[in-house]
Amino acid sequence: MERDSNRVRAADHLVLRKRPPSNIRVWQWNCRGYRRKRGALTQFLATLDEKPEVIAMQETACTPALSGYVTCASKPEHEGVPPRVATLVAKHLPFVPHQLERVTGIPYVFLELLPQKSGQSSLFVLNLYSSPRARKDTFDAIFRDAVALTKPSENTLLIVGDLNAAHPAWGYYQESVKGRKLATAIDRNQLTLLNEPDQPTRVGNSASRDTCPDLSLARARGPCTWTNLQENLGSDHFIIQIQVPAQAHRRHKKALRLVNWDSFRQLRAQTNAEEIDENVPLAQWVRKLHADIHRVTKTVQTTDKAPVVDPHLLHLWEARRGLTKRWRRQKHNRKLKIRIAKITQEAERYAEELTQSNWHKLWDKLQGTLGTRQTWSLLKSLLDPTKSRTETNKAIIKLVHQTAHNGENALWEFLKERYIASGPKPNYRPYPHEEADHPLDQDISEYEVRGILTGLTRNSAPGEDGVTYRILRNLDDASVSALTSYFNRVWSTGVLPPEWKHAEITFIPKPGKALTLENLRPISLTSCIGKLLEHIVLRRLQSHLEANGFLGDTMFGFRQNLSAQDVLLQLKEDILDFPGRTQTRAVLALDLRGAFDNVSHDAILEGLTRAHCGKKTYDYVRAFLTDRTATLGLGDLRSQPIKLSGRGTPQGSVLSPTLFNIAISSLPTLLGAIPNVRHALYADDITIWTSKGSDGEIQDGLQEAVEITQKVAEAAGLTCAADKSELLLIKSKPCTKADEICLNLNGEKIPTVDRLRVLGLHIQSNGKASFTVQMLRRQCQQIAHLIRRVGNGRGGLKEADTVRIVQALLVSRVIYHCPFHNFKRREIDTLNTILRTAIKTAVGLPQHTSTQRLLRLGIHNTIEELIEAQAVGQRTRLSYTQPGRNLLARLGYKPLNKEQGCIQLKSVPPSIAAKIRVLPLPKNMHPTLNAGRRLARTRYLRLKYQNDPDVCYTDAGEYTSPREAKCIVVCDSLGRGEAIASLAAPTSIAEAEEAAIALAVAQISRKTENTDKTCTIITDSQPACRAFARCIVSQRSGHILNTVNQSTLPAIQIVWTPGHTSLSGNESADALAREIAGRALHGEGEAPENHNMTTSNLRTEPTPLHTYNQITAFYRSQRRTLPPPHRDLSRQEGIEWRQIQTHTFPNLYHKHLFFPNRYRGTCPGCQSAEPSLFHSTWACPSPPGQGILPIPDPSFTSWEAALSSAKPEDQRMLISRAKRIAEANGALD
Repeated sequence: MERDSNRVRAADHLVLRKRPPSNIRVWQWNCRGYRRKRGALTQFLATLDEKPEVIAMQETACTPALSGYVTCASKPEHEGVPPRVATLVAKHLPFVPHQLERVTGIPYVFLELLPQKSGQSSLFVLNLYSSPRARKDTFDAIFRDAVALTKPSENTLLIVGDLNAAHPAWGYYQESVKGRKLATAIDRNQLTLLNEPDQPTRVGNSASRDTCPDLSLARARGPCTWTNLQENLGSDHFIIQIQVPAQAHRRHKKALRLVNWDSFRQLRAQTNAEEIDENVPLAQWVRKLHADIHRVTKTVQTTDKAPVVDPHLLHLWEARRGLTKRWRRQKHNRKLKIRIAKITQEAERYAEELTQSNWHKLWDKLQGTLGTRQTWSLLKSLLDPTKSRTETNKAIIKLVHQTAHNGENALWEFLKERYIASGPKPNYRPYPHEEADHPLDQDISEYEVRGILTGLTRNSAPGEDGVTYRILRNLDDASVSALTSYFNRVWSTGVLPPEWKHAEITFIPKPGKALTLENLRPISLTSCIGKLLEHIVLRRLQSHLEANGFLGDTMFGFRQNLSAQDVLLQLKEDILDFPGRTQTRAVLALDLRGAFDNVSHDAILEGLTRAHCGKKTYDYVRAFLTDRTATLGLGDLRSQPIKLSGRGTPQGSVLSPTLFNIAISSLPTLLGAIPNVRHALYADDITIWTSKGSDGEIQDGLQEAVEITQKVAEAAGLTCAADKSELLLIKSKPCTKADEICLNLNGEKIPTVDRLRVLGLHIQSNGKASFTVQMLRRQCQQIAHLIRRVGNGRGGLKEADTVRIVQALLVSRVIYHCPFHNFKRREIDTLNTILRTAIKTAVGLPQHTSTQRLLRLGIHNTIEELIEAQAVGQRTRLSYTQPGRNLLARLGYKPLNKEQGCIQLKSVPPSIAAKIRVLPLPKNMHPTLNAGRRLARTRYLRLKYQNDPDVCYTDAGEYTSPREAKCIVVCDSLGRGEAIASLAAPTSIAEAEEAAIALAVAQISRKTENTDKTCTIITDSQPACRAFARCIVSQRSGHILNTVNQSTLPAIQIVWTPGHTSLSGNESADALAREIAGRALHGEGEAPENHNMTTSNLRTEPTPLHTYNQITAFYRSQRRTLPPPHRDLSRQEGIEWRQIQTHTFPNLYHKHLFFPNRYRGTCPGCQSAEPSLFHSTWACPSPPGQGILPIPDPSFTSWEAALSSAKPEDQRMLISRAKRIAEANGALD
C-alpha cells in the first residue's frame, strides 16, 4: 500500500499555514447531525483567514445549508429519509456531479471541480459513508468506477469519508474483514492513504479507544497535505483538512479603482485639445484618454468583510478543548463527561444566536440602501440564487467543459453556424432621393452630444476599446468639442471607423432551458463612443418617423410612450371582455426565428428609403451595417475576428430595435386590411387575434394573416417558426367544440394550447385567471420568506425598506397582470389577501391583523385601487402620442387633452439650446444617507458663485388654493426677486421647476447687454436639469423660451445644488416661493407687491388625478390615520409600534382566545372580563407592574390620540408601557 509517496506531514495544531496558490483546501467531517452545529461551523469559519473550498460531511441527518456554499447531497435511501452524505462547494467554484453505475447501498456524492482554464486538470472528490453495521460493504467497484471516470493521467482524485473499517494500516489494533477488503481495494486502485495513524480522527468513549474511521485517499500528480485540526465542534469526529494540488477558480479580491473625475477634467483641460483626424486617429485619442484616467486613478486592495469573532464563543471552545483533554486521560469520570456535554450545548446555542445576530447586523448596515446595485443584487440572489452573475459564469464554464472534447475549432464553427447569419452580400444601394436641406442632415451640435451624455446609463459594458459611458460623461469641454467635430466628420463622409463596427459577442445561457450550446443568447459589446453617435442618430430618426407617421399604430415596441401593456389592453378589450357567449375568440402568437440576428440589411435600407430619412442618415446606417466584424467569446475562450454577412443587427445595439421596426414596417398595413382580424407588434413578438365571424371565417382570416406575415418576413430575410408559434381558442360555452380551427405555417400545423403567454401575460382557454392568481400567490410566499430573512423582530431592514421590497417585487407584478384579467369577486378577495399577507410580513404584523386597522396605516393599496390607478395612468400615457390617442379612440376611450393633465413636450429651440449647458449632476446625493456630500457640494458652490453677479437662483412652490397651481420665482445673486409667474393647474412640481429655469433664461436675455460672458442658473431640481440637458421640456417651458431675445442671450450654464443646505441664493428663492404660494390666487393680475419683479398670473381650477403615483398616493393618504414609526426607532420598536396601533400586541384577551387553558381571561389588575390591549395598557385603573401608574381620565379617544403621535418620545413611551404591562400580566410568556 502506498503511504508516503504523495503525502506531506502537517502540523496538527489549530494555526493553519498558508497554502500554495495552486492548492485546493478540502475539509472532511462526520458532523453527527448538522442542524445544531450550523452556527458553530459558521463561527469557526469566521476565525479563518482562508476558508475551505470543499466541505465533505457525513451523517448530516438533513440537507445542510451554509452561507457561501452550494450543497450537493446524496440520494436518500428511502422516501422521507434525510441524506447521510453531503458535499458543500464554495459558490464561486463550478462543479459537475457524476453518478457511479456499480454503487449499491453506499451513500456517496461524486463531484468534479472544474479547472480555472479550459485544458487544465480537474479535481474529482468522492465523499462516502459506510456505517459500522454495514460490515459487508465493499469498495473495490466504487473505487474502480471513480478512477476510470477521473482518468488519473489527466486529473486528480480525492476520496474522503467515514468508512468504519478497521485495519492496522490506519491505526486500528485489529483487522476486520471489511478493513482487509478496503486495504486491498486501495492497493488495487493505486490510491495513496493520506491519514497519519498516530492522529485519531474520532474520540472514543469509556469503553472504546480513539480510532481513525475517517479516511482520506488520493490519486494525485502532486503532493497532498493532510491535517487534523483537532476541532470537532461538538461531534465525536475531528475536522480533517486536505490540501490538494489543482487549478481551480480562485475568488480574487477585487481591487477598488477610485477615479478623481474632477482631476481628470482638469488634467484634460490643461493639455492642448486634440482634434481626432489623420494626425491623431481615434485609437490614439482613446489611448491618451486611458492614460489620463490612469494618472488620476487610485487603486485600493479590498479585503473580505468578516464579522469579529465573539470572545465568549472562543472561551467556550477553549474550555471544551481543555475539558476534553482532561477527559481523555480519565475516561471514566462521569461528571467531567456531563460538563463537556453542557458546555457543548451552550456553545452550539450561543453560536447559532451569534450567527443570526451577525446576519441581522449586516442588514442593519444596509438600511436605506435599496437604491444601490449591491443591495438589490444581494436581494435577488436570496430570492433566486440560480440567477446571479456568479451562477451564470459557472454555467458557461460547465458548458465549455462539456464541449472541450470536440476541440476549440469545432466549437467556433458550431456557434458561427447557429448564431451568426450567413448569406449573399446585400446590394447596399445608394440613397435614391435628392432632398435639399433635409432636417436630419444638419450637422451634429455640441448641445445634442451633451444632452445624450446626460441621459446615458453608467453601467453599460464597454467594447474592445474599453471606453465606458462614465468616462464619456466626465469629458472636459474641449474633449466634447473634439468628439463632436469627429462625429460631424463621420456624419458628412458616411465612413465609420472599423472599431465602431466590431463587436465582442459573448454568450449567456437562456433562463429555464437546458444548458447546451443550442440554448444560448448572444450579446454584442460594441464601442461606447460609437453607441453615443447611435443615440444621437436614433433620437433624430425616431422624431422623424413619428412626425411622419411612418410606423404603423399597431407597432408598440421601442417607441416613446408606448408599452407592452398596450397590447395586453387590446387583448382584454377585444377578447376577454367580449360579451358573446357562443362566439369563438382566437389569439395567435407568431414567433420570428432569430429576428434580430437574421434581418436583411437591404430590407432595412429599403425601409429607410421609403421613410425619406435623408442622405446622411441613410449613409450612416448603411456604413453601420456594412463590413461588420466580430469576435466570439465563451467563458475564457476567444475566437479570431470573423467577418459578418449582410444580415442581422448587433444584439444590444442602440439602433437595432428601430432598424428592425423599419424593416417590417409594411406588415401592419397588410395585416390591417384583413377583415375582423386585429394585430399588434412588439419587436419580434407578433400577436394576432379575432373575435368576429364563424369558425370558418376565423380560420380563413388567421390563415391569411399567417401567410402575409410569412411573406413579409421572407422579404426581410426572416422566417416564422411553427413549432414555437401557438394558437389559443376561447369559448364561453363549454358544450361547443372549438378545436376545429386549424392553422398551418410552411406545411406544419401551429399547435393549439390551453394557456397562451403573450408578453408575460397568461391567457387561459376558459377565459379565467386562476393561473395568474396561483402564480402571484407563489411569488408572495417567496417574497414573504425573503422579508422574514432580511428584517424581523430581531433586527434587519426597517419598515420603509421592507415595504419598498414588496412594492418592487410583488406590486409591480400585480399591476402588470391584474388590470388585464376579468376576476371574479372571490379572486379579487384572494388577491387582496395575498397583498395583505406580504404587507403584514413587511411591517411585522401577525396574519390575523384586522383589515380595517391595517388600512388605517395607509401603507398599501387594494387590488381595486391598483387596477384603477394603472388604467388611468395608461390612458394618460397613451394620450401623449398620436398612435396612443388612435388606440384609445378605437377602444372607445376619450383621450386626455392638455386641460385634463396631459403634459405636452416641446424641443428647446436649437439656437437657444446651443447656448445652454447643463453641468454634470453628482451621484449619491440622498438627503439622509449622503448629508455630508450634500454639504460639501454646497460649500463648493458657495465659494465659486457667492460673489458672482451673473448668477441667478430659481425655485417653485405650490399654492394652497387652487389645488395643483404652482408659482415660479427667479432671484438674483443677492437673493432679490427678479421675476415671478403663476402656472395654471394641473402642473407638476418638476414642470414648474423647468418653467422657472426657462423664466430665468428669458430674464437673462432681457437684462444682459454683454453676450460674451457666461451666466449661471442654479436650481435644486435634478429632473429639470435633465430635461434641459435632453433639450426636451414641457410645452409651458417652451412657450416661455419663445419669448427669449436670442440676439442678446449669452452663454448659460445650469448648475444643480442640494436643496435646504444653506446656500443663500437658493434659500432666498425658496423663501420667496413659499411666501408667494401661501397666498391664494383670487383674480387676474394679483401678485406680491414688488415693482422690481416681472409678474404673470393665470386662473386655475382643481382637476382630477391622472397618474399612477398620484392616484395610489391619494388613496393611501385618505385613509392614513396612524403615523409610521419614527425613523429613530429600531426595527423591533417599529414592529411593536405597529402591533400596538393594530391592537395585535400580545395581550391576555387574544391569548385567552387562542389558548384558554394557558392564559387567564380576566385582567389581573381590576378583574375585568375583557383584558384587551386597550384596557390593559390604557384603561385599567390598577395596571399590573411595579411603578406603572394608571392613565388619568382614560378614554378611547385619548387612546387613539396616543396612537396617532408621530413624536419618537411618545412612541417609545407607549411601547415601553405596553411591554411592561404585558410582562407583568403574563401576556409575553
